[in-house]
Amino acid sequence: MNSEPTKGQDGLDRFNSKVFKKEYFEEMGFEDYLSRVYAQPSIAYSAHQRLYFSIMYWGVEKHIRANREFSHYKFFEDPIDNGKDAVFGLDKSLMSLVGIFHAAAARDGQERRFLLLRGPVGSSKSTILRLLKKGLIDYTKKEEGKLYSFKWVAETEDDRRIISLAPGEKDACCPLHEEPLRLLPEDVCQKVVQELNELKIKTKDGERERLDTEQIDVEGDLCPFCRFIYSEYLKKYNGNWREVLTKHIRVYRLIFSEADRIGIGSFRPKDEKNQDATELSGDINYRKIAELGRESDPRAFDFSGEFQVANRGILGLEEALKLQNAFLYDFLGATQEHVVKPKRFAESYIDEVIIAATNTPEYEKLRKDEYMEALKDRMSEVEIPYVLNFEKETEIYEKTYRRKKGGVHIGPHTIKMASLWAVLTRIKATSEKTSLKISAIDKAKLYAGRRLKGYNEEAIHDLIAEHNDEGLIGISPRYIQDMIGHAKTYAASHALPCVNWFLVKKFLEEKLANHWSLKTEQINDFTSKLSDAHAEFQSIIKAEVQEAIAFDESDI
Repeated sequence: MNSEPTKGQDGLDRFNSKVFKKEYFEEMGFEDYLSRVYAQPSIAYSAHQRLYFSIMYWGVEKHIRANREFSHYKFFEDPIDNGKDAVFGLDKSLMSLVGIFHAAAARDGQERRFLLLRGPVGSSKSTILRLLKKGLIDYTKKEEGKLYSFKWVAETEDDRRIISLAPGEKDACCPLHEEPLRLLPEDVCQKVVQELNELKIKTKDGERERLDTEQIDVEGDLCPFCRFIYSEYLKKYNGNWREVLTKHIRVYRLIFSEADRIGIGSFRPKDEKNQDATELSGDINYRKIAELGRESDPRAFDFSGEFQVANRGILGLEEALKLQNAFLYDFLGATQEHVVKPKRFAESYIDEVIIAATNTPEYEKLRKDEYMEALKDRMSEVEIPYVLNFEKETEIYEKTYRRKKGGVHIGPHTIKMASLWAVLTRIKATSEKTSLKISAIDKAKLYAGRRLKGYNEEAIHDLIAEHNDEGLIGISPRYIQDMIGHAKTYAASHALPCVNWFLVKKFLEEKLANHWSLKTEQINDFTSKLSDAHAEFQSIIKAEVQEAIAFDESDI
């Protein structure tokens, strides 16, 4: 009988996985870890440092716009996921965001702030937050961004009692995935940190001093769980901490994962009756209380709150300002003192980046609330407006439809004209006080980098500076995507050869009349600007036909 293996049996040998690598699962003793930190101090970076360098890892491009230098961070092109969550046309806002991360990495005060992304609906706030999480997860898999945590190992039955292990368990990880250097006595830890910061960084041209963003600083105490176990072992070994670390600590590689709730926390508001503070700060494990006999025992606490889950990484909050004020007060200690205090339990030190996203109405409500001054004082804001460059707006939609294979074809200029109209709804006319008189179409062209006679770079800067709130109103990209989707469905059901601008314009205009959030005067204004976009389309088509006639009759 033929017993040769089939391709299905041995076929797995033909594949290599980038998801599971053996170095992701490495373990070592504490002394080996200490040697590794001296060889690569960035292992002990804070959460803000690691996030900042996860962005800088992909590089920066400089460009001049209106006589001003802008930085374009390639990270926001989403190189991790082939552009799936790429952000377009927001370099100014993203420069402010990365500037905050830079200051936080250098410990200039921003590491003790609650970061708020605010702007109109559909302005990519959630996309930016999702991209930051994704980038940090990817960075922890790289050599430059690796980090470690530790677990307590039991050798005897007495050790198992100290750690409170379940039958069959041999070790217990630190529930907050803390930095192993915290296990050192405070004076020893500070000596190690001092020596690490004195180490030079090797470059192609030799060596250099460490920058402020590269300085190591191990703050805070161990979590209550680890502090209790450490204390018990110190009693067992008569205060010999070296013996505790040698016999009972194993250090392991830590890879962030939102799905596994390691280093990445997420929180969304619920209705008032279902909001529970323990979702953020953890809760007592009542099963453990029955086993251990007292509520205050740190081993009887479930460190599963989003504050604890996000330790050393990011805690992202969507629609954050819809939370009750009582919940928002939890962020005061978490941002300023880096501690979280659950009810009826000891506080825990946390090291994480707390980022919230909110829409403009909720922000305005907070801004007017005089009782929330303490939170507002600890808040750093980054405004995320709509895109004002219709060429970049076009890339938003092309990103979506470029990924779709087959289906109805989208005709030339269709997406660009829809993008132009979206931008026209977001920009404001020049005021009567300014000497710069320009049509909305020409203004949109200037914002897209087009050169127009009579307007130099400084004039463009004056146009941009005239209205600081441009991009905070207008049509959302989601509306454009919905209408293109409706047009594609209509074209497919009516056997049309393609979706063209006329069809998309038809849906844009029809749905606009019943738009739920627009007032009558806005609808009239946006309809008028739709006519302006259509006139631009006709001008483009006319020029293309004339060019075809002039150069090659077959092109017509």
